[in-house]
Amino acid sequence: MRPSLLPLDADVTLQLFIARAAHSILTPIRKRYGIQAIIVPEVEVEVVSHRRLGPTVGPLLGKARTNGLIKLLDAKSYGDLLRGNSDLEAAGV
Repeated sequence: MRPSLLPLDADVTLQLFIARAAHSILTPIRKRYGIQAIIVPEVEVEVVSHRRLGPTVGPLLGKARTNGLIKLLDAKSYGDLLRGNSDLEAAGV
């Protein structure tokens, strides 16, 4: 079974943008393997409100969300992101 979603925590998200590697790492994962990077709202808040890095990384995260590189997993998008995953549907998630 290949996962269809790649959950990112705040530390990974910050590191991807600090290293300016988000696009070069996440784009091939999405295009070659069909795996979508996701964050939850709490991660977005933590990244954007980071005292030192938030002002730099926040706009980059916003751009990545706008172009679909990273998607937000919230109540509104839950069904869309998990639809089509037969393992999750079988488990009744």
